[in-house]
Amino acid sequence: MVEINGIEEREIVQWIKKHFNQDDDDLSIGIGDDCASFNTRKGHQTLVSTDTLVENTHFELNWAKPGNLGEKSAAVSLSDIAAMGGQPRYALLNLNLTSSVDKRWIKAYLKGFKNALATCKCVLIGGNVTIAPAGLGFTVTAIGEVKPEHCVTRAGAKPGDAVYVTGTPGDSALGLDLLREKRRSYSTAERKLISRHDSPKPRIGWGQLLASKKIASAMIDISDGVAMDLERVLTTSKVRATIELDRFPLSKESAAIVAKKGETAWRRILGGGEDYELLFTVPPSKQASLDRLIQSGRITATRIGATSKGAPSLRILDHQEADLDIDNYGWTHNLE
Repeated sequence: MVEINGIEEREIVQWIKKHFNQDDDDLSIGIGDDCASFNTRKGHQTLVSTDTLVENTHFELNWAKPGNLGEKSAAVSLSDIAAMGGQPRYALLNLNLTSSVDKRWIKAYLKGFKNALATCKCVLIGGNVTIAPAGLGFTVTAIGEVKPEHCVTRAGAKPGDAVYVTGTPGDSALGLDLLREKRRSYSTAERKLISRHDSPKPRIGWGQLLASKKIASAMIDISDGVAMDLERVLTTSKVRATIELDRFPLSKESAAIVAKKGETAWRRILGGGEDYELLFTVPPSKQASLDRLIQSGRITATRIGATSKGAPSLRILDHQEADLDIDNYGWTHNLE
């Protein structure tokens, strides 16, 4: 039996069973047995994704609030389901805990995690609790579903498709830069950017809308940066693309930083990641349908470029229509 700071694994599991909703018509066996069991719905295919947040790689305890961290742990995997146009149904949570946290911290983390699942009616069905010798870690597996005819992959982009992003990517990276300064106080504008890093919102409804109306020919969530994630679409779809910074949507907070730092800020915005917005391509035949959704306020999305025929490559044009070179296209784990 795992025990940390006088808290037994059994106590954590019992608290989760008591406070997490298990009411789901297709769930046969939930938390408390060796496995969970659920019935797959006819006419749907199952989506599964997993991701991990690790202390000192994805967050630092001196600035990460446990509730925000719980919310974000769920969001990063739920966002993958959104990128396929799916509906999250179930989640598994693995907690790697250390003596640096206590009962109050763990409950605050789980409350944030629960809140994130509740926004999309996703049910926690199991997981694991263990003690790590150093460094907290949280692994979440999200299980979702989508009708086969609505599933959107990275492989569907064609030459002549428009390239779109939702929201204002880049806010999270700039917020992380501010957190790393470890200042005692931040302005209102700075706190907004920090919030975008701490509490990302997976675009589940928007992903379903783009998929069900067959507007998106290819789609990916922005986890590692616009440039890197777009390159993944281009490589899989075997097309090239050009994006124009004149078109790129910036929050007013990010725009103020760009005004001061110029290309340095742009490189951070395009290569930073952890926005969990959607990046998608749209064929000309679906452009009018997307325009109507944007004008009606049902989705917030901006065209940033277009695809073309040729070997997969990405060209970024600055405000003078000159090529912007990016040394770091996005976040990757370096094992050296």
